[in-house]
Amino acid sequence: MFLAKDVRETGFEIFYDPTSTDPGHCSISGEGCIAIPNKKLQKLAKRTRILTDEEIENPNQIA
Repeated sequence: MFLAKDVRETGFEIFYDPTSTDPGHCSISGEGCIAIPNKKLQKLAKRTRILTDEEIENPNQIA
């Protein structure tokens, strides 16, 4: 899990991209849809958090 602000602050763009199994799915890309440099990916990875099974089942538990 990462926050939209973390994505934007790292220099990515967010696009709403719903799927048949996840209506809230979004995709990210480099600014202007260019390739994403590894350094930016590493910065974003450091801001992510793995959700527990309980948090996935009940998003209200996400702090």
